[in-house]
Formats: sequence, C-alpha cells, structure tokens
Amino acid sequence: MQFVQQQLAQIGIKVEVVPMEPNTLSGMIYVEPDKAKINMWYVNWSPSSFDADGAVRNILSCPMIPPTSANTAYYNNPEFDKALDEALVTTDTAKLTELYAKAQKMVWEDSPWLFLGSDQVIAGEKTYVGGIYLGPDGKLDLTKVKLS
Repeated sequence: MQFVQQQLAQIGIKVEVVPMEPNTLSGMIYVEPDKAKINMWYVNWSPSSFDADGAVRNILSCPMIPPTSANTAYYNNPEFDKALDEALVTTDTAKLTELYAKAQKMVWEDSPWLFLGSDQVIAGEKTYVGGIYLGPDGKLDLTKVKLS
C-alpha cells in the first residue's frame, strides 16, 4: 500500500494508509453507502467457485452494493447485471462466453476500480513430495500429501 500511496502522490492524490484487521475493516465498508468510512481499500478477490459468475457478481453487480455484499465500488450498470442474469439461465457455452465477455468489457470500459495488476501464482515442489494440489486461486490443498 505504501507503493500505491507513493504512485498516487505523483498525480496529486493523497492517500492515508491505515492497516487494520478484517473485522474492523468490514465494519467500515459493509454498511449503508452513506455511512461508509473508507473511500479506497486494497483487496484481492478469488472466487472459490472458479467460475465467471463467482468472480464478478458479488463484487460488481448492483444488488450486491453494501451492506448486502462486496460491491464496494458501488458499481451500477443495469446492462452488466442483465448480462450476468442471462448467463445464469443458459447452458449454451457459446452464449455463456459471449455474455461474460460482454460483462467483462463493460467493467473494463467503465473502470469502477483502479486495476493494479493480477497475481501470478508460482509454486515449487520437491521431488519427494507428492499429492499437493494448487488451486487456481492459489490455495494449497495438503490433504493428500505423501512423502516418498
């Protein structure tokens, strides 16, 4: 966050970095919009469902504006919401791809957030260790680890 603070200062945006534990943060952002005490926060998001809907609905659809869920950008685009809702009721993979691509393009063009980057999950493994599963979200499943 200090790096983000330094970078934003170069374009005249003053940022106060206030580290806090998650429950304190949640109490400041998951409230009615007019009671939110934080204008910017650093977060990463990875859906455990590993699907497009799980990646965007809770953090960008209008019905998920706090205190309901995590649309803390207060993004409100009815066309975006419509694309997500249509995608939920189709099993046609080509149509799903089209709808989620359309939704993604809208978010990119509207820029409700400052997109900083995307993590690249890198892991190493010893030859004598097996059974480790590294999920797309970076979570390690060690329930089947075996040493040889």
